[in-house]
Amino acid sequence: MDLLISEDDATPPPPSGRSGRANNRHRPSERRRSERSRRSRRSRSRRRHRYKHRERNFVAAVCTTIVIVTISTALAEPNWFYLRGGGCNTKYLGVFQFFYIGSFEQSSGDVGVPGQVVQPKFVYYTGPGTESVLINCVTPQVVQIMRGVIALCFLSILSSLFAFVLDLFGPSMKTLRTLRRNAVGNIVTVLLCVLINGFCYWVTQIIEQLQHDTKLHKGSKIIVTFDVSFYLIAGAGAVSVIATACNLLKRYPVYEEEASDREHLMDNYDDMDPVSTEGPPVVPSTQPVPSVPPPAYSP
Repeated sequence: MDLLISEDDATPPPPSGRSGRANNRHRPSERRRSERSRRSRRSRSRRRHRYKHRERNFVAAVCTTIVIVTISTALAEPNWFYLRGGGCNTKYLGVFQFFYIGSFEQSSGDVGVPGQVVQPKFVYYTGPGTESVLINCVTPQVVQIMRGVIALCFLSILSSLFAFVLDLFGPSMKTLRTLRRNAVGNIVTVLLCVLINGFCYWVTQIIEQLQHDTKLHKGSKIIVTFDVSFYLIAGAGAVSVIATACNLLKRYPVYEEEASDREHLMDNYDDMDPVSTEGPPVVPSTQPVPSVPPPAYSP
């Protein structure tokens, strides 16, 4: 005889009361855990935003922007040196005349004023044509130095741009934070500006000697001085010093590293699973509680 099992008999028995209560306890704990993790993520993002804002230095970023604009203007300015009284065919020299890889043509002597021989003559073609030419203005050594000046100008722009990005965004990475707080980019810019002006002084000494050797008259007064771009580079270095001071003199909390470690510990604590503090279920006792008689009355 086949046994017939009804659908009611095939359904699994309902969970016991204790397991049902455990499942009901786990559901709100999971919700609390997810809500706690969301709050911890929001708190971490707020702390990170406050930390990045504290690391920014907008005053130094503005000063660095002025430095970049000033150096770029000095590169575009055609007047770096002013010459008068010698054999040069122009009064102003600039770095734009040395961007192109030119060529020299040297002659052993030329006659200027009748009866007076001009010393060896340097002809430098600054462009591909024969129109862009400097006569008795520069030497091969001056050309090499001026190309070095151009390279140093671009390096100073790059170092200032690096410092500007750090001051504007305030990265929290330890290495970048150390570079920004110690104003490494601005200090490099200051040193490069000093080096550029030192090379410019060297160039004036060489050009002045060349003008003495190639002057047309014995009584000609030789004048070789700095012009606009030299002072622009000096001004850029001065503003970079101000940006350096803005970074070095800014005060930071001494305990921020310890506070950061505590915040990481709190974040880890927030992510931990909550521990249930509920004890075991209370089973009612079936034994009667013995009645204790009250103490005797004493007047």
